[in-house]
Amino acid sequence: MTFLKKIFIIILLFIFSIQFSFAETEIYKLTMKDKLLINEISNKINKLIDKKWDVVTTKYVFTINKTIKKTEKNSKIYQILNWIKTTIVNYTNDKYKQENNIKEVTKGSETKSNYASKTNFSDFKIDISKVRSSWIWFYNEIRKNKWSEAYSYENKLNDTAEEWSDTSLARWIMSHKRDSGDSYYNYNKINSWFSDRQVTCENINRITHSENTGRWYYKCNDSNDCTDKLTKWIKEVFDMYMAERGKANQVHYESIIKKEFSKIWMWIAIKKSGINSFEFYITTHFCTEIVN
Repeated sequence: MTFLKKIFIIILLFIFSIQFSFAETEIYKLTMKDKLLINEISNKINKLIDKKWDVVTTKYVFTINKTIKKTEKNSKIYQILNWIKTTIVNYTNDKYKQENNIKEVTKGSETKSNYASKTNFSDFKIDISKVRSSWIWFYNEIRKNKWSEAYSYENKLNDTAEEWSDTSLARWIMSHKRDSGDSYYNYNKINSWFSDRQVTCENINRITHSENTGRWYYKCNDSNDCTDKLTKWIKEVFDMYMAERGKANQVHYESIIKKEFSKIWMWIAIKKSGINSFEFYITTHFCTEIVN
């Protein structure tokens, strides 16, 4: 089966999986089921992009744009297709940068300890301490019902979480890949990445560290305090992790409840994506206990 046929089959399966409604007058709001579908379809297409990103640039995006233009903007299919298109375009841009050796990741001393965050939260009217407090509360509310020790923030993970969020924003994609040729989650590569930053986690029952990532959008009037708006949308990311429960692949959910983990840190990188519209990249790093 040719590459383009695979693309078209994925698109067709996606369209037929949606229940249409032609009576919508308000903008359709994505449900958790929709967001899981977006991730599933996007991940399938991203795997094909890994093989032929240049073909996707010229063929796939053109095809999905044609479909979007013929669809009512307030409808369910428009909202979902538009999210998928944005995800795929960003992933394709990352592949282009990699192919052409366009590097936007941080270098030098910033890849080590005492990493300097690129996001000035006051510019976005965000109280990051409140956001972090909400994030750990989401986790610990679940953990206390699982008889797991409450998470506490570990400053040693501060630098690594900040760096990976900033690196992901610079790449325009949120993933676990330290290098373009890596598998989806290359534990040995990530372990070396932590070690290079003077972070070593104790081996408890063959468990050491993990990483949860997410990328999403939020809207907020520039004149307002946007802390609550951002918190609302990072909760959407957390809910997506929780929605993995009981599925074949539930690694994000397992990080939330795993008893061996006790230390975490969360950081967010933000950029403006439109009028009163912002894009955020969130990283959570998990550790059993810090050895050094």
